Amino acid sequence: MAIMTDSPPLAEIPETVRARRLARRLRRAEWRQSCFDLVSAGYSYAEVAKQLLVSERTVRRDVARVIDERRLDAPERYIHVQVDRLTRAMRTAGGRVERGDMKAVAPLIKLIGALDRYHGLDGRYRREPRLAPALAAPAAPLALAAPAENLAKLSELNTQTFEKAEPQPKTNAD
Repeated sequence: MAIMTDSPPLAEIPETVRARRLARRLRRAEWRQSCFDLVSAGYSYAEVAKQLLVSERTVRRDVARVIDERRLDAPERYIHVQVDRLTRAMRTAGGRVERGDMKAVAPLIKLIGALDRYHGLDGRYRREPRLAPALAAPAAPLALAAPAENLAKLSELNTQTFEKAEPQPKTNAD
């Protein structure tokens, strides 16, 4: 005669334990992902911790785990994700500009530049910077004469030199 009990047979116990463990791991992974999503959306660690009623340290740890466990996409796929993000941000900034928010113009221009880089347009239409023509090397400094004993003598010499100077006749070298 079999005894009836409320507990399941022994063969089913490990399966339910595994199922509970898996469910717990999945809930914990969802929790970490929600922390990561909030931080990546622009909320500070302190704001996320306050909203989720946990410590800031817990939020930092969970976000770090998500980053550590994250598989990086291939560059081609990542580019598509980035272009999508930039396009959404550009729509938002464009809407703000259309509503008259002039503070949104600078971010919009930055977004356009970033989007151009992903589409490979940044190098094609950029002008080459114009360089100033190379300047000739400066002439060597003139040698200074020995100091004169008397400033009056120097002044007298200079006036005599100018008075005696005569114009030189021009010659044609051609």
